[in-house]
Amino acid sequence: MASAAKSRSKKLVALKDRLNRLLAELDELCTSSADVFEVEEQVSLIEQSFRVADALQTEVELDLEGEERQAAIDDWALCRQNYRVGKARARARMIEARGEGPIGSGSVSPGMPAVRSSNGRLREITLPKFTGKVLEFPSFWAQFEANVHKRRDLDNATKFTYLLSNTDGTARNAIEGIPLTPENYSQAVDILKKRFGRPRQVIREHLAALWREPACREMTAQGIQSLVDEVTKHLRCLTALDKDPFAGRLPASEVLMPMLLDKFPPALIGAWDTNIGPDAAEEEDNLQKFLEPEQRTPSSKPLSPERRSVDRIRSTAAALAVVVAKGC
Repeated sequence: MASAAKSRSKKLVALKDRLNRLLAELDELCTSSADVFEVEEQVSLIEQSFRVADALQTEVELDLEGEERQAAIDDWALCRQNYRVGKARARARMIEARGEGPIGSGSVSPGMPAVRSSNGRLREITLPKFTGKVLEFPSFWAQFEANVHKRRDLDNATKFTYLLSNTDGTARNAIEGIPLTPENYSQAVDILKKRFGRPRQVIREHLAALWREPACREMTAQGIQSLVDEVTKHLRCLTALDKDPFAGRLPASEVLMPMLLDKFPPALIGAWDTNIGPDAAEEEDNLQKFLEPEQRTPSSKPLSPERRSVDRIRSTAAALAVVVAKGC
């Protein structure tokens, strides 16, 4: 019984890792010039993985009790949210590429406003709600702008209704007291942009998120790769804001690199320190060279456990090269 529960738990961890990787790849496709059919295929793969993981999550929760069960539920809620946001963004990307109408125009859910049809009812436009988290505003506004704000067939009063319906928490409080009139829609949009969408504020939040990222102290590929993915996400966003920490008039690499290296296991940091020497500067070129996989001549001798450990470190470090080489 215990062994079966342990097996299910390990399988769920693997499925979550796969789902997170697929979502990261989807994010890259949506921000690049990828073909819309490639985006659709990626969404299909994500949906399959999510269904399998969701079913297994239920079984794992039944194996747990008390605080452990609640922790598992909370963890899956976060995964589910990332799944929804990623899928919604992909749908917006596909619709924009095809020049079609609003997202979800054929489906209806209670409590959601939508475009008025000939029978007087409202058809739904499904968008993720913005609750006031600064790092979520760019994605929210990109979808809202494409599916509501730029729609010429909607008047400002209807757009204002959509805006209120798709905000919550501090974001909703910021505009809730404004009378719902066509003239006030632009004012509400300006309030949200100034409150949550200022580039400097977004940049500050990304840097703060990097500082707050929990350190990885275990020399495991999974732990290191998970941290690499999180760091990559924030650095990619900084690059999109023209604030690449490893480029520009005032590179932030001298500030960021010590912080980033401190997040990784001591063994990896020690390897980096040994590589550059005590007097060398921590520069981008040096880090890139360190992260490049070593080109070795195949050996007929079996690798010792110590050598295999070093190879795993180098392999993981090579994956981290994305952070520097591409600005991530």
